[in-house]
Amino acid sequence: YLPVNYVVKSSNTGTNWLIKNYNYHYKFYDLHYRDQQNGLAVTDTGVIFKTTNNGLSWTKSFNNKTYKINNINFINGNSGNAFGNYGKILRTTNYGNNWTVSTSPTIKNLLVSKFVNSTTGYVVGNNSTVLKSTDLGNIWTIVPIPLSDSFNCIDLNFINDNTGWVLAQRYYGYGYPVNIYYYNTKLIRTTNSGNSWQFLYDSTATNSSAYYYNWIK
Repeated sequence: YLPVNYVVKSSNTGTNWLIKNYNYHYKFYDLHYRDQQNGLAVTDTGVIFKTTNNGLSWTKSFNNKTYKINNINFINGNSGNAFGNYGKILRTTNYGNNWTVSTSPTIKNLLVSKFVNSTTGYVVGNNSTVLKSTDLGNIWTIVPIPLSDSFNCIDLNFINDNTGWVLAQRYYGYGYPVNIYYYNTKLIRTTNSGNSWQFLYDSTATNSSAYYYNWIK
């Protein structure tokens, strides 16, 4: 069998890559490295793996079998969050040695996160979900945005404490007689830390999928 769900490593700035680990049980969804030795990886089965030797070996630092973990992010060298399906939010204060399940204000799948300073972070997800924390990721609250629940927020970025963007997408089926995917894509912006939002882009695209572009930075 060919290796699947593998971890690859480069020691020459990406010129060459070597498969360091592979398995048939986990799909890796996100990766975070604190420094050259210490890293964390999250999976579709709810397992979080940790390495302390530059990826030579990985051990489980969190294990569940009920929800996917989609994203991991850190506000400093020790304190961070992992975000998953059904609104699951995990928190660590010792870089993944221990994890606690935080109270979440939503049951929607959480997909992508961004910390904008030493205390404040955002996470976005399905059904127009945007959450915000102002206490190092401990407590999260819902941020209202001007989109219907039919949209999934698929990416975000902030350039400072006040100004940021959220990219959202709605899928609404096939065309006829040719099978063509139809998406409605919207880009919204805040300039006051999420208190209000303005539309920047709204387009119905044919046979295409919207992704986050660097130009919104």
